[in-house]
Amino acid sequence: MEHPLDLDMEQVLVLVMEQDLVLVMVQVLDLVMEQVLDWVMEESLDLVLAKGLKGFYNDKFEPEQINSVRHLVEYKSYF
Repeated sequence: MEHPLDLDMEQVLVLVMEQDLVLVMVQVLDLVMEQVLDWVMEESLDLVLAKGLKGFYNDKFEPEQINSVRHLVEYKSYF
């Protein structure tokens, strides 16, 4: 299967018709979380948060928890 974010709208619709919509959404969300975790591993967490994720995670965790990569991994369970 191609990278889900590289598909055009027609290909996405075909995927949705062939598979359960929830399955397609979970695949995309899983990919997004993998990218977030890759950023965390490659760069400092502060830089990751500066890329636009700060507000998203601040809604879910207390500020002191955001400093822990473990909490980003646990966040995946929310999906």
